[in-house]
Amino acid sequence: MLTFVLLVIGSILVLAAVFWLVRLLMVLAGLLGISAIVGLVVALASVGNSNTDPVHIGMVVAALTFVLLALGRRVARKQASRRIVSVARTATPKSFGAQAPQTAPIRPLTGPVQEPTTGPWHAARRLVPGSQARIERAEAACEAVLSASEADPHDLHLLDEAALIRNTLPKLVAKAQALCAADPARRADYQNEFVAALEQLGAAAPQVECNRRRRLIDEFRTLVNHIANRSGRGQAT
Repeated sequence: MLTFVLLVIGSILVLAAVFWLVRLLMVLAGLLGISAIVGLVVALASVGNSNTDPVHIGMVVAALTFVLLALGRRVARKQASRRIVSVARTATPKSFGAQAPQTAPIRPLTGPVQEPTTGPWHAARRLVPGSQARIERAEAACEAVLSASEADPHDLHLLDEAALIRNTLPKLVAKAQALCAADPARRADYQNEFVAALEQLGAAAPQVECNRRRRLIDEFRTLVNHIANRSGRGQAT
């Protein structure tokens, strides 16, 4: 098996060398042919001049033509390779960590702040347009509970209140809308019950603020006592 692989590799190398030699001979033949033609034309043109040897002049011109053609071909190949490299460099980023082009910064709104046009609270305001103030207070209270739960994820009571708001509010709004549409005669009663339920959802906000204040006081006093104990111990020693 190893012998076969070596034979295949050797055959490929031999074929590549033969191809390269044939290509080189073809290029040389072309250059020599063009040089010979140019030398022959010059020699024939100088036949009428008795002071010069047409053969000598033709050979010199043919040699110079060959040298110029060979140099010109080499320069053309170098220029072509440089052009390919420059195109490749411009087509790819200059470094691996090249940053993507930045978009224009978003300009802040200069007009008045508008109420959101989607979401359960917007739907609640549309369902009971006469209780805008009560709904806004309930919304602010619920948002306070949600923000407090995100700031203190270790308070289990606070997490339960936030989960109640997130899970119940969309269902409450959807059921109220469906009920008001199904029974228009009692729409006002349903609207009052709906607003009262929203206020109950946000009723935990005062207790949340009270618990947060109490917890801050306890943490502050704990630190004060710790400092006092350490200071007294240092003075005793």
